Amino acid sequence: MNASLNLVPKKQAALVLDETQGNAGFKRRVNAALASESGSMAIARVIDRRLAGLDRARSFIDWDKARVFRQDLKGLCDSIIKELAPADVRNRNNSNAARQSIFATRACGA
Repeated sequence: MNASLNLVPKKQAALVLDETQGNAGFKRRVNAALASESGSMAIARVIDRRLAGLDRARSFIDWDKARVFRQDLKGLCDSIIKELAPADVRNRNNSNAARQSIFATRACGA
């Protein structure tokens, strides 16, 4: 049995909050997961903000930071695939979110 299942929810939440302080990628994934509770449009807003930030960025990625950047992009794709797409299935009446979900899922190779 997974040991984390035996933790009290308050302890789990404290561990998650501690990890978000030092891990920006994890913090973004937690934000996407929390947004998923509000529906596909909330998740789409979180993802759109991150994509807009990447679009505005003009800096060069040094070789020693490429691994972290790759993990960040993978986390973004995971948020699209694991949070946005399932939320969109639950909320099919919003055709704009459906188009965003389909496009983003294809862009991530899913």
